[in-house]
Amino acid sequence: VLEGALEEAQGRCKELEERVIGTENLSKEGEAAQESLAHELEGLRKGCAELQAEKAKLKRGLEQAEADLSAAENVKRAEMDKMKETSKAFLKKAVDAKKAAEAGAAAP
Repeated sequence: VLEGALEEAQGRCKELEERVIGTENLSKEGEAAQESLAHELEGLRKGCAELQAEKAKLKRGLEQAEADLSAAENVKRAEMDKMKETSKAFLKKAVDAKKAAEAGAAAP
């Protein structure tokens, strides 16, 4: 009976040792997986930071381009207004010259 109990205890000890070894292996695998995930997470964080910086840079570039476009439109508008005034002045001179010529021709 004692021998049977001893064999049973030894069998259970062997089984527990195997389970401990299995648990240790799983623990090591878990640690390796955790390190891998931590490394991947760090890479993703770095990538996100780079993308955010690029987004901010592009946003500033877009804002500058919009400001440049607005300034160019204002210059164009001012030039068009100046051309209109110049055309009006030229036309007025031509009309005045024609009236003067007609008045001179009509005078005896």
